[in-house]
Amino acid sequence: MTRVETHQGLTIVVAEQAYHELDQASLDRFRDQLLRVADEAAPPDVIVDLSAVSFFGSTFLAVLIEAWKRLQQRGGRLSLCGASEVGKEILHAARLDTVWKLYASRAEALAEAAGTQCYYLIVWLTVQHAADVAEVRSLLADCARLSRNEPGCLRYDVYQSQADPSRFLLVEHWQSQQAWQQHRAAEAFTQIYQPRVLPKVRREPHPSTLLL
Repeated sequence: MTRVETHQGLTIVVAEQAYHELDQASLDRFRDQLLRVADEAAPPDVIVDLSAVSFFGSTFLAVLIEAWKRLQQRGGRLSLCGASEVGKEILHAARLDTVWKLYASRAEALAEAAGTQCYYLIVWLTVQHAADVAEVRSLLADCARLSRNEPGCLRYDVYQSQADPSRFLLVEHWQSQQAWQQHRAAEAFTQIYQPRVLPKVRREPHPSTLLL
């Protein structure tokens, strides 16, 4: 079996049995799950937890390599944790311990990753004059389109309240706080949001923690 978990904004794939060439059905299930995670994880940084895996063979390594290549294409990375001594020897023999970061435990992997956690920001904007609502709506749509193309932007959504059309909600997910800081120097912020939106609204920012 294989579990997929999320901790501190990171995706962890937990392999729960030995994988070898004689167990093709298990390998196929593991491959399907891992590649789906590699294609969808946000941010595209994945840790494979091998704590429960006593042995694996070349086919299992080929699956890890395939997932790693997909993550690389998305600007992400693959790391491993909890490998047994036999597992470490296999990785060393294949020279993959020089390609992927190996952590002794999941706790160690999460502790190191904590320095580059995703940055989540929720912002309520209230337009101060009704005559400006339509313009602010259009400007925020432009901001969203530009921001989504910026490096490190995982999500940038704009919502308008149906109960009070003068209120807008921004939901921003960034790969790191540094990525968000860089966003503040980009076109969406410097040419639209800061000079044209902020003078017309009351802003309530809420840096947040993603619970689930």
